[in-house]
Amino acid sequence: MSAIQKRNAELVDILRPDFQARYEPNFAMGNAVALFQSIPGLRYFWPMSTMHGAGIAPSYPEDLSGGGRDLTNIGPCLFGYDDLAPYVLADGINDYLTRADEIGLDVTGTEGYVQPAYRGLTYGGWFKIADALPIGFFSAIMSKYDTTINQKSYQMYINAATSVVTGRISRDGTGGTVNTIVSTYTLTQNQWHFIIMRFDPSTELAIMVDGSQNKDSLVAGVQASIFNSTTQLDIFAYNNGTAGYLNAYGSLCFISGMFLSDSIIDVLYQQTRALFGV
Repeated sequence: MSAIQKRNAELVDILRPDFQARYEPNFAMGNAVALFQSIPGLRYFWPMSTMHGAGIAPSYPEDLSGGGRDLTNIGPCLFGYDDLAPYVLADGINDYLTRADEIGLDVTGTEGYVQPAYRGLTYGGWFKIADALPIGFFSAIMSKYDTTINQKSYQMYINAATSVVTGRISRDGTGGTVNTIVSTYTLTQNQWHFIIMRFDPSTELAIMVDGSQNKDSLVAGVQASIFNSTTQLDIFAYNNGTAGYLNAYGSLCFISGMFLSDSIIDVLYQQTRALFGV
């Protein structure tokens, strides 16, 4: 290394407190909530950092989208933090988070109040799969999907055999009109991943893991809409909280009632990954 290169490195270290680096955990922590609150079409945002009011047991993860739609904590999932990142932990046995069916969850991709180019659905967050592999054929990440009563809407799950993320939607609530997209990216256990599912009506169903560079897309035969089911939303479970329990950590989870671009998803990933050591 030349003398000039050494001097440049020294100057960078000296000026570090005054100039923001791209990968800096404390900066990511300070901006994460505001960043996610700026998501277009935001309907729900559960950072897993704030608990429902004092004296309530178990405490419920609060919604910071502005809608006040907190999650119910079953099990309960346990609150904690990983360095600077807040999370809830589900044990894979009977823990999950849930929100009863309501209009905010009923994203179909046909919403007339959204500009046509941006109609769709995007949801996900940061997840870390715990030591044990999911038990059973698959375990749910986020799911508004009930296979027992033909009330299927949208779902992301992990295939226990392959440790890959799979997403699916139904047009009429049955198994006959389901689109499925399988990620080719294998998750690493005990490592945080930013996992997103996106629906662009009649155009694309996609799974993205750690940004758009790891995107897998279904573009042929994609449904024009998602069924408006009566099923509740579950995180770490499905079938109205009766199956598919996932042993995992979750943080900064959201639902947007719009199609979000690759650029937006990459910004969410890049600007928060330092919190999760990625």
